Amino acid sequence: MATSNLLSLNIPDQDLNEIEGAINTLESRLMPHLKNLSPEERRNILKLGDKSVAFVERARDWVKEYPQLKPPYGDLEELDKDLKAMKLVNRLLRSIEPIFNGLEDTLLLAGSEAYAEGLAYYSYFKAAAKAKVDNAEEAYHDLKRWFPGGSSKVSKNEKESLA
Repeated sequence: MATSNLLSLNIPDQDLNEIEGAINTLESRLMPHLKNLSPEERRNILKLGDKSVAFVERARDWVKEYPQLKPPYGDLEELDKDLKAMKLVNRLLRSIEPIFNGLEDTLLLAGSEAYAEGLAYYSYFKAAAKAKVDNAEEAYHDLKRWFPGGSSKVSKNEKESLA
């Protein structure tokens, strides 16, 4: 089974050092300003979608135009800060989104190619073991333990054949 190779990643060391430096800068400069939520907090907070942004902005505009409509518990200054923060973070997120997607897609492709190659080796080892090629049976049985859907435990017969 021939595998196709769509990826051959080779980032020069100098580029990699600069990339890692830029990531370190982002982390050291940006992370102190960001918040991290627990999974439970993420589930339980209100979510703001595109239509909801317009809703919030219109509510703010009404209060700014007619201050008598502002409820006593409302904080217009905090609302403006939150909207400004939301727009800023959204802009930053959109600017790094193509990089994140490219990293994620490259990771997926590299993993796919590595897995396909590993499966090809496994199939070859299996056939080589049947043909009694030296070390093929040991390699096949070793990999068989890790093969998806296979047993993660080595059977007594496999242990004896490996010994």
